[in-house]
Amino acid sequence: MKIFRKILLLTLAAVLVLCVSAPMALAAEEISPPARSVVLAEATTGEILYEYQTAVEYQDANLSKLMTLLLAAEAIESNRVSAEDKVQITEEMLPDEETEYRGVNLVAEEIIGFGDLLYCIQMASADDAANAVAVHVARSIPAFVDLMNEKAKELGCSHTYFTTPSGLNAEGEYTTAKDAYRVFTAALSFPILETVLHSMRYTVPATNVASKRSLYAEKALRDEDGEDYLESCSAGCLSGNSYDGYMFAAAAGTEELSLIAVVFGDYSPNLFSGAKRLFEWGFGNFSWRTVISTDTVLGYRKVELSEDNKPVKIVPSSDITLLLDNDILDTDLKRDVVIYSEKENGSLKAPIAPGDILGELTLRYRNKSYGTVKLVSGTNVDLMRTEYIKTSVKDVLKQTNVRRVIAGVIVMFVLYFAYVLFDLIRRYRKKRKLNSIKKRLIEERRSGGRPPAETAENVVTFKPGSGPPADMQ
Repeated sequence: MKIFRKILLLTLAAVLVLCVSAPMALAAEEISPPARSVVLAEATTGEILYEYQTAVEYQDANLSKLMTLLLAAEAIESNRVSAEDKVQITEEMLPDEETEYRGVNLVAEEIIGFGDLLYCIQMASADDAANAVAVHVARSIPAFVDLMNEKAKELGCSHTYFTTPSGLNAEGEYTTAKDAYRVFTAALSFPILETVLHSMRYTVPATNVASKRSLYAEKALRDEDGEDYLESCSAGCLSGNSYDGYMFAAAAGTEELSLIAVVFGDYSPNLFSGAKRLFEWGFGNFSWRTVISTDTVLGYRKVELSEDNKPVKIVPSSDITLLLDNDILDTDLKRDVVIYSEKENGSLKAPIAPGDILGELTLRYRNKSYGTVKLVSGTNVDLMRTEYIKTSVKDVLKQTNVRRVIAGVIVMFVLYFAYVLFDLIRRYRKKRKLNSIKKRLIEERRSGGRPPAETAENVVTFKPGSGPPADMQ
């Protein structure tokens, strides 16, 4: 059983900044399936542009090697191992003697760099190198296989199972095109793999028991002299020894668009020509478009209590950039505008400052949402002066400390008023008393010093011959 070796390169071009991500785009023209199972996705967002029989399970041997590379990259990035580590080869790492292919023919007691093993896996599809990486990272092959299956679950690979780091004689292993896409995409995200996947040739330095090894990666879509050459192709890997066929995964990018494709099929020129046709279909039918920008005026709304009855200008808070089928026009997208205050039969009220959130906008096409953005005020709307004063006073009175101060002032005013009133009453009574005394003294002076004439009520009369009453004796 012969195992094909292959690996192309990596360098995803042009990272596109997306303000609002779009759901699956619609295709302008149909494409016939280029292989038994196919996935084509936009690289920066993971949006699926085309898929065919992606849930069909295959026994694909060398996806195991891609997962091994992914876990090795994670271990390096987390400083659990280093690319400069020296790995001593043991019998545990070597395939059985009966195995037809052993990779780069590592031998027991050989000491080789950990980083060199990554090139051996990717460029020579080396089973022995995959086992060596597994033992160095997890201390044993079974422990590493557990990590592989844990990582698969983490990536959402619900139809993938691994039994070996290399995929060699791996009964019970299986995967799907959609899961293979997830693993390949995750591998492309590690800087440590960029150089490995990008390299076409690599020389492993001589070791303690072997001379230098020259490695070469199959070119596939990058062969300028080949019929399937694709200039935009930047990375790829061919999974060999697939018992149900072969998997080819590749990345391609232009300044406008970056794509990832995974195809499962038989190893033949059709495998690569199908992948090339899939990429060309994607580049020819999809593009990024800014359909809404912050300069877009989505209308004006009346504002209650605004100075001079000034309306507010409504604009998006950010651009909406979507990956769209080229046949979809901007005018085909329906704009659903919602102003929050109007949802409850209310209205906008002044004051409104630039940037205040007023509502939201959702773009739709054929009942599918293509992104939502907040709507904000694009103008400053002042409150009427009289209303401004009222509002300012109300705002001040809402403050707890202010209310306490005002309450204290009122209490002091009441106490002061009571004191003044009491003092006035006291003064008034005193003045009346003084006036009464003064009046009496004046009357006494007028009467020559005699007391004032007695009134009839105070005059006591005596009858002749009678004495004074008993109470006067």
